[in-house]
Amino acid sequence: MSKRFNPKFTSHPAGYVVWRLGLIFLCLLAVALGLYALSGVARGWSALASSLTVLIAIPYTIGAWGVFLIDPKGTKLRQGHTKLYITAPTLFMLAVLFLGSLILGEGVICMVMLSPIWLLSAIAGGLTVRSLHKKFINQSTFLCSSLMLMPILALIIDSTTPLSTDYRQVKRAIIIDAPTEAVWSYIHHIDNITAEEGRWNLSQDVIGLPRPDAARMVGHGIGAIRTSYWGESITFEEHITRSDFQKTLEWNFVFPNDSLQHHTDRHISPDGEVLKIQSGGYKLVALAENKVQLVLHTEYKMTTPLNGYSALWGELFLGDIQNNILQVIKSRSETLPHKN
Repeated sequence: MSKRFNPKFTSHPAGYVVWRLGLIFLCLLAVALGLYALSGVARGWSALASSLTVLIAIPYTIGAWGVFLIDPKGTKLRQGHTKLYITAPTLFMLAVLFLGSLILGEGVICMVMLSPIWLLSAIAGGLTVRSLHKKFINQSTFLCSSLMLMPILALIIDSTTPLSTDYRQVKRAIIIDAPTEAVWSYIHHIDNITAEEGRWNLSQDVIGLPRPDAARMVGHGIGAIRTSYWGESITFEEHITRSDFQKTLEWNFVFPNDSLQHHTDRHISPDGEVLKIQSGGYKLVALAENKVQLVLHTEYKMTTPLNGYSALWGELFLGDIQNNILQVIKSRSETLPHKN
């Protein structure tokens, strides 16, 4: 047989690999969207972002099956292409994150919070396939195929296992060179906060959390209501529960509308099943004449499969917000101590 007609020398058409990878990706995206929808039914749409299926099972399956479809028999592993089992899941997951956010309309906050754990889960899926190819050469196809059962198991766990609830506090402090009465005045009422005021931070300047514009108090002492105005039409209330003159101001958060959730992320309600921002307060400590330590604290509860992981983001987001607010009050108190 001549070389021309020997199948040994035939090659795939140009672009075959690209089309195959594209087809694999579309299949994985379809699987991810389907599992996402099933998870919403199993756990409930309000708690969807905190389900075990969404957090771990979907990215793990995408990573595992992405690698398996590229190298179903472990041929590339035996040829020394070990990096494939890390790079392929990473690229697939990044693409799913990007297109999934466009298709599902996910907010930036949700995507930022999910990205680290999704990437790690996808890589874990790829490494699992590598291990199966390496240790079970003859049975690896069957074992890799069985990994598709993981999302089903996760759905069962999601629908039958109650989530634990943790209570957390985030606290920040700042030293202000101003009279106590000036600081006390500004924590009650502050207007016309400009974009130049405050402190640069990752949460608000990079991720895009809104910044405060004003806070206005109606009433005096316990029972008074301070309304905060943030970003584009965001409002929420702080109902005063304790007021010790020039020492302590505490409140319970009340969210009378969905403006905060609407402008940040639909899965992260500040008063929902997954997250509930409950209370907060200021404490003023006089250090010397015209020198005050101002402490701002916020308490919240969360109900997720990974409360410890979620708390890290809570510390970042709320901590950045608190530092920014404290810096605004410091600047106003030190430069305009008698105006408010």
